[in-house]
Amino acid sequence: MKRYPWQPTSTAIPASPGVYRFIANQEDKEQILYVGKAKNLRSRLNSYFQDPINLDPRTAAMLGQANTVIWTLVNTEAEALQLEHSLINEFKPKYNIRFRDDKSYPFLCITLKDEVPRIFSTRRKSIPGARYFGPYPNPSDIRNAIDSLLKVYPVRSCSVGVFNSHKKQGRACLLGHIEKCSAPCTENIDEVSHKQVMNELVQFLDGGHGVVLEKLEFKMKQASADQRFEDAGKLRDQIQAVESILKKSAVSIERDLTADFIGIASSELNTVISLLHIRNGRVTGEQRFLADVYSQLSNFEIVAEFILSRYALATDLVKQIYIAGISDDLSELNNALNSLSGKNFSLHLPMRGEKARIAALTIDNAKSALETQSKSVLADLNSRSIALQNLADVLNLPAPPLRIECVDVSHLQGTNRVAAVVVFEDALPARSEYRSYVLQTPGDDLAGVREVISRKVEKFKESSTRYPIGLLVIDGGPWQAQAAAEVLAANGLQIPTIGLAKRLEEVWLPAAKSPIVLPRDSSSLYLLQQIRDETHRRAIRHHRLKRSKAAVHSLLDEIEGVGPQKRKLLLAKFGGAKGLRAASIDDLAEIAGIGPKLATKIFADLHADDSILAESSDMRTDR
Repeated sequence: MKRYPWQPTSTAIPASPGVYRFIANQEDKEQILYVGKAKNLRSRLNSYFQDPINLDPRTAAMLGQANTVIWTLVNTEAEALQLEHSLINEFKPKYNIRFRDDKSYPFLCITLKDEVPRIFSTRRKSIPGARYFGPYPNPSDIRNAIDSLLKVYPVRSCSVGVFNSHKKQGRACLLGHIEKCSAPCTENIDEVSHKQVMNELVQFLDGGHGVVLEKLEFKMKQASADQRFEDAGKLRDQIQAVESILKKSAVSIERDLTADFIGIASSELNTVISLLHIRNGRVTGEQRFLADVYSQLSNFEIVAEFILSRYALATDLVKQIYIAGISDDLSELNNALNSLSGKNFSLHLPMRGEKARIAALTIDNAKSALETQSKSVLADLNSRSIALQNLADVLNLPAPPLRIECVDVSHLQGTNRVAAVVVFEDALPARSEYRSYVLQTPGDDLAGVREVISRKVEKFKESSTRYPIGLLVIDGGPWQAQAAAEVLAANGLQIPTIGLAKRLEEVWLPAAKSPIVLPRDSSSLYLLQQIRDETHRRAIRHHRLKRSKAAVHSLLDEIEGVGPQKRKLLLAKFGGAKGLRAASIDDLAEIAGIGPKLATKIFADLHADDSILAESSDMRTDR
């Protein structure tokens, strides 16, 4: 019996290896919802066409949106892996597995391309030409690492502003005085020598600690022989600092071991992957990834997708990868990875010895993360499920709203009008879906709501999101909800819409005469408050930013001699009002087209209020 009109008959599906795609065709558009592979297409696809009550809710939701399935036959599992990965990269199906780092780990960054390179901690890997080491599980670890490294390699670690400030002053900061910086901002060390020290630091972090220790010991002995006992004492302290760093991070008796170790742990609800970085016998970092799995996959299939997504196109990664927690043959996966990457990776299943011990550690890390995640998610999952079901019951929705969007309009007496849209999926923030709008149509809140919904109509019609929108929340009362509902109806859209009034936290249906009052301890009310407050914060933040920029533009517009081009240069250099007021006359004069005379005038106009405040203060003192 067919459950779906588009479902192929069992005999029409080949019992061969291949890659399949579930597709939603809408008008002239084709959207790939899910890409999968199988050794036996018939067996795998038939597993989808069972009673939806036996499927994962998300899998059932995917099948509800699909209206066709197609497949491509391949010869080997390696070919299936390659084709599946290529299709996922190309089409980014919304129901395929997603890997989320369970937290943003800090990295140790060295800006090698700078004239005066800098070492610092960051959570973003976006600086061209920089070298990154880590990640470090705890922020305190990276602070301690930098502090220890500066004892051996006194390189620059300060920000651009601090560096430029001390360069102008011609004197070193506190780090320079305590010998944790060679003070390249002064004449203590030239740029070439400073870069040489930084290159030695990079060599150490790359695992060349044996060479580093030999050099330091040689220099110490030489200094001692030359009776430069103070220098010899400093070198001895550096050697002890290096040995202390190595002792803290040593994990392997194989000092030349450089590899990544991957461990996986799964439960009915969650899957966690632990990735341990070993460089020259030292643990240099660990990451944990949460896998959003939307269909029934084995641990091997999850690990395979993780490896292909992480290593296929990346650079500056190790070639030895050890995988724990599975027992499958890795040869086809290894072939697919090497073919996609053009590199010579080597995948292993550690069975005994030191590598097996490290692999077991990754399993322990994954299980620990899974236990922590499960405890929090189980509690949250229950409350979120109850909240969504309660909303569906109270509002007579056809199904729990897996995707909720909220709109808030913000302005100050009709000026600087903006709006924010926040999205929650599975009752959790989907921050990548947040949007902000600068409103063009004059009017009150109702006009603002109408404009935002009108601008989102096409997006609503596309249905390109993971879930169709199940509920639209407007920050306001019945008339705001009615304004949104009218725009939706005029465009042929039927989306459940409510207003949430701040005063008594009342839920209003469009143009209703009385509100729906949810119990104060209701999890569904708490969820609505959370969504509304998140939207309100974003709208207010956007409004303040726009108002601040408008104030700066207005201030600069009033200064004679500052036209649009000079204003643009000033804002590009100093950012906003705070940066402009902090700038000196010399700083302002550095801008192209602004000489000392105009810089003096700009400085005086920017600080005109300062003299008034000073006079006022003096008058109060005289009294």
